[in-house]
Amino acid sequence: ITELQRDPLWLGRYLESIRLVAMSWGWDVEAARRVEVPLGDPRKWEMWDVRLSKIIRSLWLFRQHRFLQSMQAFAREVQANEKEGRGFSYKGNCLDELLHMRLVDQ
Repeated sequence: ITELQRDPLWLGRYLESIRLVAMSWGWDVEAARRVEVPLGDPRKWEMWDVRLSKIIRSLWLFRQHRFLQSMQAFAREVQANEKEGRGFSYKGNCLDELLHMRLVDQ
């Protein structure tokens, strides 16, 4: 992980991939808010809890504080709205820890 973090090309591409996935779900990761999408636009949350969990875990592992906070804000919005308060899960496994992951030396 440390080696990849030190590679500016790799890190830039990694963060761009997060931006693109977030935008496909209707989330602006830089501004930490939903984007306005026209009715019928395909950019919306598709209930892929495990994908969101993997993104948040990777941001935590790569110590990307700002994007981590943004994607956790997205997760909270999804939980409150689309999931109507239900937790995150995959094949019977609870993934709610994605809401509570923190970097200790922020």
